Amino acid sequence: MSLPHAQEQEIDPYAAMKGYIAGNDYALPYYSEFSKLHFEQKDMLRHMNCSFCSTPGRPPTLASLKLHLQSLAYAVSLLCPSSSKAELLVGGTSKRTRDSQADGDVNLDDQFDWLLDMSRPYETRDATHFSSLNSLVNNVESRHDAFGTKLHCPLREHVARAEDAQRKPYATHHNLLMHANACLERLDYEYGATGGLLSILPLDEQLDERDMKAARNTLVGQWLLHTQRLTNRMHELEISYANALDALHGEAVVPLQHLSAAGPEARAAGRTVAFPQDRWVLANAGDDVFDMLHARLDRAEKLSEHRARLARDAGAAGERLQAEPAGEGQEEHGDRDGAYERGIVYVDVSTRYYRLKGQGKTTMFVLPARGEHPAVEATRTLESKPTVVTVHAPESVGWVSDMEKRFSKHVEEGKVWHDKFNKLDRMMVDKVRENRRLLADLEECKDRCKEMEVELQRLKGTANPA
Repeated sequence: MSLPHAQEQEIDPYAAMKGYIAGNDYALPYYSEFSKLHFEQKDMLRHMNCSFCSTPGRPPTLASLKLHLQSLAYAVSLLCPSSSKAELLVGGTSKRTRDSQADGDVNLDDQFDWLLDMSRPYETRDATHFSSLNSLVNNVESRHDAFGTKLHCPLREHVARAEDAQRKPYATHHNLLMHANACLERLDYEYGATGGLLSILPLDEQLDERDMKAARNTLVGQWLLHTQRLTNRMHELEISYANALDALHGEAVVPLQHLSAAGPEARAAGRTVAFPQDRWVLANAGDDVFDMLHARLDRAEKLSEHRARLARDAGAAGERLQAEPAGEGQEEHGDRDGAYERGIVYVDVSTRYYRLKGQGKTTMFVLPARGEHPAVEATRTLESKPTVVTVHAPESVGWVSDMEKRFSKHVEEGKVWHDKFNKLDRMMVDKVRENRRLLADLEECKDRCKEMEVELQRLKGTANPA
């Protein structure tokens, strides 16, 4: 269970991030390279942060931290005086004793040497105690209950107040990557209507040679250009690979292959009686497309029979165009319902032709009914949809909902009181207007009363002459 001064800081959007230690009512959250290394002891480090670790451009030293601890311990001894002594055990509990000195000596310049003399400020001659501890620098700049935690910009420079202090104390690799990711997410959001981050560079028809040359001289421009070209190339390769699979699906069929008299190598000699079919290979012509085409032909044939029947009934077609089914015992003018219209049935379908690149006039692969072929539906979908690669859109984290739950009740109550205040304000305005009207009526009544008194005095003087 957390202490009262730390309960309000329990809900934090960065609480799950390694190395992030939530703050309290007296200090900001703490996030540094040191806290990443010792994140397992975050409960013990919960109250570590103070201005010693959060002063920009001034990392703490071991001597300054020991002086800070000594001052705090001395202040606690003044607030909670005690007459008993105790032996301090590192990693355990304290053992109270009545001896004038605790068992065991504390060596100079170790981790608790500042406890040796609590009557004067801590001093040391060890040079390592005055080295800047850059790993303890707090990366948190501020925190707001509604807007969350704000980290220091890793590119911000600070005046180095010590010789070994860094001018950019927050420019760690992790912070730089987080900063770059936030910038790229913002750009991807701004260009979301045109395709995201990869749409920053113009298309081929919009190229400006000077701008593209300048873009190639930047890391982001080279990255985006390489990603664009790689994405386009992968899209083309996926389409080519899908088309190759469609053409080589199953076994390629060469129906009724008729070679020229001179063989395949003498095609230029002229056209033969039977057109040489070694030039054409029927690809991906399985039972699926065969049944699909026959189904379409059956529908076309039924539609043709219906139209022919309507034409025959209207007298627009003669009986010579009709053929009777073979059978014995049929009368010359018998029932002709079994007759059918002579001719052919056709359907128009799209066909794709394939040829190997750079081979000239070689064998062509024919893919029938490519627009309706059931086996190439995935390829048609791939070709119809352009490949667009964007950065993952930012998502709303869970702490926002928790924050809304915490303050939504107060917001709703504030709205209710605001409405009541507006209602009372309107009522007060109406009452003020009514009061002014009543005051005006009162003044008018007073004037009339004065007039009536004057008239009454005049009448009395007339009734009782002197």
